[in-house]
Amino acid sequence: MVASDLVGRLAARALGIAAAGALAALTPRIAWWAKPARTLEVVIVDKTVPFRNMRGHAAIPWILHANKIENGLGRFLDATRDYVGFDPVAKAGRDLGPADVAYADVLFLADTYGVYAGDYLQPGDRAALERSPKIYGGLSDDEAKTIDHFATRGGMVVGEFNTFASPTEDVPRARLEARFGVHWTKWVARYWPNLQDANEVPLWVGRVYERVTGHSYDLIGGGLVFVREDSDIAVLRNGEELGPGIVSQERLPAGAAFGFPERGGYRYWMEPSRSSATPGTSRGTSWTIRST
Repeated sequence: MVASDLVGRLAARALGIAAAGALAALTPRIAWWAKPARTLEVVIVDKTVPFRNMRGHAAIPWILHANKIENGLGRFLDATRDYVGFDPVAKAGRDLGPADVAYADVLFLADTYGVYAGDYLQPGDRAALERSPKIYGGLSDDEAKTIDHFATRGGMVVGEFNTFASPTEDVPRARLEARFGVHWTKWVARYWPNLQDANEVPLWVGRVYERVTGHSYDLIGGGLVFVREDSDIAVLRNGEELGPGIVSQERLPAGAAFGFPERGGYRYWMEPSRSSATPGTSRGTSWTIRST
C-alpha cells in the first residue's frame, strides 16, 4: 500500500509538472489569440528573390503576424506571394506601380539589388558571389515617382538596403535621395566575421582590394569592408582598426516617436549616406563605427 501510494503521488506530481509546462508553452499562443487584430496595409518591394526562401523580406510578414497585424482584406501577409519584385518561379520581375500603393499605409523597400545570371550557376539556393549579367533589378524612375507620390500623400516609406545603390540609375536615385533627405556617398559596406569565407564574401572584394592597395588579399579574421563603386576600398579589421561592437545604433529624439529601439547593432549591407537637411526630414538614429 505504501509503495502504491508513493507511485500514485509521483505520478500525480509528474502530471502536474507536465500540465504546468504545457500551460506555460501555450500561454503566449493564448495571449496572441486573445489580442484583437489590428489592420495595416503594408506593401513590400523585394527584387532580390532568386530562390523561394524569400530571404530578403521573409521577416516582415513574420513580425506582422507576431504582432497580429492584418492587411485590409483581413488576412496576414504571405512572404511567398505578398510582395512586388522578382518571382523565382516564373523567373520574371514586376515593377512597383501606383495601383500597388493605392490603399497602402506603409511601403517597405526590402532590397532592390536584383537577380543575376550567376545566381543560377551555383548548386542549391546560393546567390552568386561573382559579377554576372543582370536579369532584373534596380528601381526605375517610374517606380521612384510612385514612391515619391505615395510619401507626399502621407504614406510611410521604409528603405532597408539598396535603396540608392547600383543598379538603380542616377535620375531615380536623385529623386529618392530628395525624398529621404540624404545624399548617398556611393559607398556600400558590410561586416564579415571571416574575411576569407568563400561562401559569403564576394570574389570581387579580393580583386578590388588587390587592385586598389597593391597587396594580396590575405586578411584573416573579421572585418568591416567599405567599397566605393569598385574604385576604392577600405577594410577595418577586428582588433586592429575595429573595436568591439562593430557598428552600434543609438536612438535620437525623433526616433522615439516611432518606437525605435534605444540601442542596437548592425552587421549586414549598408549604404552610408549624408543628411541633406531637407525640410520635413529628421534623423531617428545615430550610427557609430567602433574604431580603435
